[in-house]
Amino acid sequence: MKRQYFFSMLLAVLAWASTGIFSPYAMAQGRWGFGLGPTASTLYSDLKKTSVGVGAAGYVTRRLNSHLGLTGIVSYDQLPFSRVLPITTPPTTVKLTTKALRGDLLFDYELSSGNVRPYIGVGLGGTNYRASGKVKGTTIKSPKSLTTFDFGPNLGFRAMLSPRVALDLGGSFRLTTTDNLDGTATNKAKDAIISGMVGFTFFGGSRGTDMLAEQTPFEESSASTDDMSDFQQRIDQMESAATQEPPQDMQEYIKLKSRKDDLDQQIVQKENEINSLRTTLTEKDQNVNAMQTQLTAAPATSASFSRGYEEALSKFYSKRYNEAIEQFNGLVAQFPDHPRVSNCVYWVGEAYFGAGNYQEAANTFTRVLDYPRSLKRDDALLMLGRAYAQLNQKDSAREAFNRLLTEFPSSEFAAKAQEWLNKI
Repeated sequence: MKRQYFFSMLLAVLAWASTGIFSPYAMAQGRWGFGLGPTASTLYSDLKKTSVGVGAAGYVTRRLNSHLGLTGIVSYDQLPFSRVLPITTPPTTVKLTTKALRGDLLFDYELSSGNVRPYIGVGLGGTNYRASGKVKGTTIKSPKSLTTFDFGPNLGFRAMLSPRVALDLGGSFRLTTTDNLDGTATNKAKDAIISGMVGFTFFGGSRGTDMLAEQTPFEESSASTDDMSDFQQRIDQMESAATQEPPQDMQEYIKLKSRKDDLDQQIVQKENEINSLRTTLTEKDQNVNAMQTQLTAAPATSASFSRGYEEALSKFYSKRYNEAIEQFNGLVAQFPDHPRVSNCVYWVGEAYFGAGNYQEAANTFTRVLDYPRSLKRDDALLMLGRAYAQLNQKDSAREAFNRLLTEFPSSEFAAKAQEWLNKI
């Protein structure tokens, strides 16, 4: 009856585990781990009365792929039982304990790929054992320790409590090649050991899977004037195609992208100038003189900057990230007062992000926020949140996404920011 109860409880635990209630951490694959934990074991033999004893086990495991694993286990089990000793007068029922040191090799197969994974397996190995006890204050024991082979099934489940720690709960049935675990050979069925264990497995190495997938870099905001509607439509069509495959005419795409950035910046610049003229009429003459001075020097500077900007964008879209970073930084150093200098800083951050250097990407997107009139502030906040998400700095990522929603509620990236907030 107690053996049926043991297996019923184990099956109930497996059914409960398959609902996947633990935290959503990816199961470690292709990695080494080690663990230990307590055991509870009982003897299955010809005797009608056996008890459950406690012990301990340690193991080393290797996840071979997403489902198959190989584990080496060393355990110490105590197997209490009662039997009648005919050597005493009158025959006396005494309590004895077989102390077993077992070493097994276990192959297990996980039945699901969720966060909580039930598994089945088979193990085989050897057991060194010796029975002992006390009769009327006198210790008796087997003349010597013996060794037997054992084999049989395993079942249980494991759940990832964190990226590096798993909880393992399992049970095993090991049939041995001896009939002497209970201290007597009756030439009937071979003895067996039923054992259950709770253990914590600690995995080493890097995480097997990333918690967040990288996506295509987001593009700039669109122009807001009617005069740019056709121009913006062409940009949108090319950007939509770029999410599926690279544009057929990359050079045209890059030139249009550069020109769009230039026009966006000019629109904002002109709007700021109009507002300034409305509120500061007394400074009109000084503003006009300043604008005339700027327009006199602008053509050569603007042409040189635009050529360098287009070349750097071409390198970025060709995934030559280091070259793009170098050229954009060169433009920042050469034209520190150019209206689009913050765009260069932004694309440096995009290049670091594309190269997988998320810490430098986060630092660079933070620099973009230092330009109060930059058109890339909402872009930078979105990418800053993504960079922090890649670094698993969830609080900082949430702060960046919430800031985007607060400061730029009408931004085209607001919906994306909300999606990322829902993920982390």
